[in-house]
Amino acid sequence: MYEAEETARLKAVLLKARRYGYLPTDFHFLEDLLDSNDESLFRSIRYNTQHVLHQLLPPPKRTGYNLLPWTRPHPLCYTFRVHAQKLH
Repeated sequence: MYEAEETARLKAVLLKARRYGYLPTDFHFLEDLLDSNDESLFRSIRYNTQHVLHQLLPPPKRTGYNLLPWTRPHPLCYTFRVHAQKLH
């Protein structure tokens, strides 16, 4: 509930800033910014073994099948996307 209220307030601030000319008209909406920041943070955590949060990632999922490699082997990637979709 708190996240929904916070998101609504941030959207309102961004819309007002855009309306009054403080932001360009092609400025991305809040969801786009949050999604791109989530992706960027997760990519940094995943590929930088020195990142503080890297050790908290679950181990990559291993299957016995010889399939094409999936770009996101960690189950946590899917959790980020599902959580973001529930906020809408």
